[in-house]
Amino acid sequence: MNKLKEDLIYEGINLYKDYHTAVKTISIRPMENCSVV
Repeated sequence: MNKLKEDLIYEGINLYKDYHTAVKTISIRPMENCSVV
């Protein structure tokens, strides 16, 4: 039971990191577009 909990927490952290990276990438792109325009 504890092993499953650890796996879920680990997966959650990885998902959060992926999400955070995606948000950073998306928020950087509009800024680049604005500076070009």
